[in-house]
Amino acid sequence: MRATLANVPRWLDEIFALQAAGRLEAAWLTSHRRSLSQAPEAYRVFDEHETLKVVFDEI
Repeated sequence: MRATLANVPRWLDEIFALQAAGRLEAAWLTSHRRSLSQAPEAYRVFDEHETLKVVFDEI
């Protein structure tokens, strides 16, 4: 397996402009949403590579 680094700051202005224009839907990036009370389970699925991102919010 090979990994590379992305220069994220370089693209932020373009990403934000696309999202503001409704041309970029980012909801698919979030596979798990959890409340803070579910943090142990959220960290488990992240640690076991079952997800790429977990968003903590009050749901």
